[in-house]
Amino acid sequence: ILSEAHAMLFSGQANGAIDLLTTNRADKLAPQYLYWLGRARFQNKDYTGAANTFAEMLQKFPDSREALDATIREANAFARLEQWSHLEQLLTHTNAFQSAVSSGVPSEAVASGFLLLGEAQLAQEKFAGVESTLHALETQSLDTQLKWQRDYLACRLQRAEGRLDEAVTNAAAWLTTQARTNRAEGVELVANVLGHSGC
Repeated sequence: ILSEAHAMLFSGQANGAIDLLTTNRADKLAPQYLYWLGRARFQNKDYTGAANTFAEMLQKFPDSREALDATIREANAFARLEQWSHLEQLLTHTNAFQSAVSSGVPSEAVASGFLLLGEAQLAQEKFAGVESTLHALETQSLDTQLKWQRDYLACRLQRAEGRLDEAVTNAAAWLTTQARTNRAEGVELVANVLGHSGC
């Protein structure tokens, strides 16, 4: 049943996966059932349902192998809902994420968590917190997309703090990137910053 739910989810049939996972439960596989149910609900854009499902899984099975990923995914659901205080509280108090940070082992999962935390802090105008989070990212493993997200966060912090020349200089570097979405957001940010500076 779990394998069938995986197949449905990866073929875009989130509703089918949800039906399977909510009508069938196995005690030994309960953490995985909840984890994949959360992913299916997120894919179905039921972000509240996804957050609640991941929270249930983490409460019942805090030591499961999917705990860290579930924490990051719950935080991502809060980001989609723009529930920034919930997101910040989750990542600053949850054992799975904090344990991974304390281990000192760099990982893309931890980097993703820090980026989500930085977004929450920026949305709440906790600029010192964003600076601290950006500093923490220096020790993490970052692929090309994660590096872009880090730089994008840093540039928006510079804009929010009125450091417009720095923001324009850094954002201008994205205008030649191959990733269309990143390039479009770079153009938008440059235009926004120039508008604030009166240029």
